[in-house]
Amino acid sequence: MKKLLLLIAVVAMVLTGCVKNLDKYGFSDTTLIKGRVIEESDHTPISGVNVSVTNGARTYASYNTSADGYFEMEVNFNDIDKDYYLLLSGQGKNKKYSLKGMGQEMYDYRDVSLYRMLATFECDEVFYEVYPTDFGPATFNDAKQNVANLEYGGYDDWGLPSLEALKVMYAERNIIGGFGANKYWSGLQYYDYNGGYYVDFSTGESAIYYGDNIRYYYRPIRISTFVSVTPKVTTADPIMTGTTVTTGGNIISDGGETVTARGVCYGTQPYPDKDGDHTIDGCGTGQYSSTFTITQDNIMYYIRAYATNANGTSYGEQKTITKLNLPTFQYNGSTYYVAPDPGNKMNHSNAVSYCDNYGIYGTTGWTLPTIGELTQMYANKTSIGGFTSDYYHSSTEAYSYYANEYYYVINFSNGESGNTYNYSQCRVRPIKKIN
Repeated sequence: MKKLLLLIAVVAMVLTGCVKNLDKYGFSDTTLIKGRVIEESDHTPISGVNVSVTNGARTYASYNTSADGYFEMEVNFNDIDKDYYLLLSGQGKNKKYSLKGMGQEMYDYRDVSLYRMLATFECDEVFYEVYPTDFGPATFNDAKQNVANLEYGGYDDWGLPSLEALKVMYAERNIIGGFGANKYWSGLQYYDYNGGYYVDFSTGESAIYYGDNIRYYYRPIRISTFVSVTPKVTTADPIMTGTTVTTGGNIISDGGETVTARGVCYGTQPYPDKDGDHTIDGCGTGQYSSTFTITQDNIMYYIRAYATNANGTSYGEQKTITKLNLPTFQYNGSTYYVAPDPGNKMNHSNAVSYCDNYGIYGTTGWTLPTIGELTQMYANKTSIGGFTSDYYHSSTEAYSYYANEYYYVINFSNGESGNTYNYSQCRVRPIKKIN
């Protein structure tokens, strides 16, 4: 059983649709929005409806529905703010509504029929469409019979959800919308009795009830014929060797279709995709390796693995790497980068915190130098550069006296070492071991 993945829910409007759960993933991924538009009155699919993400002045993405009323389009939510909304227009009918988490609902108040799009959820890697409102209350057998005779949205293959699917619907009840604090029938029958398993949507508990005198609510579902599944891919941690970055990915699912292309996308802007620089590293599932060359120093590169099948392209999580071009020094067989002086003095506690949280060009792993490392830095102060004739903190404790702790420092005007208590203000140069 898997959690709801693709959904927009607008409970107050008779409109729901499909999009990646933005509360979980944030407005930064390139997201594939999919949905199906049908007529409110007779439930027939509507073709030629333009579905767009817009703020009224700018259209961010646009798609015309197919003969079956379907649409899909990629949207980069990194650029979307609360003023954007989804606009459905065509055949003289317009309808606006906000995307989940993206501001207030907005309407075009002309006298028009409503469009309706169906919520979609995933259970055990199968996608289902959900009927938009409750039926019932009814007995178990009546519910099964009513759903078997249901025709809606041009389809007659509706049914009661399995117990596992109904539990997913309960977990995402607020996103799907339209549920009450009622008991809902699943399609799992209890032997030959007029009864079966249900889920209480006020508590989430499931149980069995049978008999002709009990009536619960129910929500029909059907296996979706429009949700296409792209591959699932993760991004390997990048490793820098000179100017070459070695990374790659792992395709853990092909989405039910052959993976025809895979590789990594990279660039200096967040969330790179196949429209920019990318590698091509064969096809199929499993782990693969990718390499590319970084040409710019001290600039963060963003990296995402990608995989393409007949349903589209999906991306792995974003990784970063930077080719640092900073002064270095050698100590005890290791090489260290030296970061710039922040330009101000600080006490020892703040110096440790500053180095531990230092992230120049997106890198991590910086520390305050030990007294041995700091002594070597003084010996190479000319080649390193950027020092002043002042005292510099080390991380090495000299001794403690009552409530005060004393740490070794070096005077970079003459190389003499000494110690000072924790609250003394001295200079700082973070370092990072390369090898």
